[in-house]
Amino acid sequence: MDEADAHNEAATGVSTLLRWASSAALRDADILPTQVIRKALTVICDDIAAMVAASGEPEIQNVNALAVPKAPNGGSTLIAAPTHRVAREWAATANAVAANWLELDGGYRLATCHGSLYTLPSALAEIESSEGSVGDLITALVCSYEVVTRVARAYRPPLPLAAHPHATLSPLGAAAAIAAARRLDDKTFADTVLSAATFSMNGPFSHAQQGATIRNGGGGGGKPSWAFSQPIWSKPASPEAIPHFTTLLGRHTVIPKILPLLPMASVTASRLKTDTTSCSPVANTCTPVWRPPI
Repeated sequence: MDEADAHNEAATGVSTLLRWASSAALRDADILPTQVIRKALTVICDDIAAMVAASGEPEIQNVNALAVPKAPNGGSTLIAAPTHRVAREWAATANAVAANWLELDGGYRLATCHGSLYTLPSALAEIESSEGSVGDLITALVCSYEVVTRVARAYRPPLPLAAHPHATLSPLGAAAAIAAARRLDDKTFADTVLSAATFSMNGPFSHAQQGATIRNGGGGGGKPSWAFSQPIWSKPASPEAIPHFTTLLGRHTVIPKILPLLPMASVTASRLKTDTTSCSPVANTCTPVWRPPI
């Protein structure tokens, strides 16, 4: 296969993936297989636990303190400082930095990629701000997670790694999450994700090896204000989303029902934080909690 044919085949594959994601994002979460819903909820609760675990870290407190005056009275919650609601882009950025700070967010077995780190903070900020449901959050997470992890598998960087995936993949994952949350049409969905790919950052992998904490900000670097700049075109939240979990989640919007879970997440977070046997004292990072793809 020559270079032109390879390019055309790759373009066709990416187009097919993005059309699938935009179509899947239009559906309610209750049509997803039960095991997918359960796995998505596990990802959500685990990553929220990671955000809570980092809430006492001075750097995370500084990020939150920066976000509050910059974007006060917004519609999205700072998970590590849940009494504050700020603009979507600031909540997504701060929550992503918190999720990654202790290296407890979910990894991905099949590629060098933290799929939920790149997608969940943006999906959560967008869904809460637009008063969506937990079902909407699950759908947006599943669709965007599939996009960013499949791209990571298709475009594997050469070894040894030179660029860190948090920097290269976070803009794409964040854009896919927002596009899915807003239920954009096929063309706009594809344009959004492909445009975001051009914002991929050059974050050296050596940052992780040297313990440079700027690396922990890579997950938040893909969520600037441009990512949220389009109007919200999403449908109203479905009142009957994910009926398998209505006894727990009810028909409420996302944050009022997720926040009561934070005490449980906090217990998990404290256990994870105190178990430092897998942490590297050199790189100041811990081994991620690896998960299979959704």
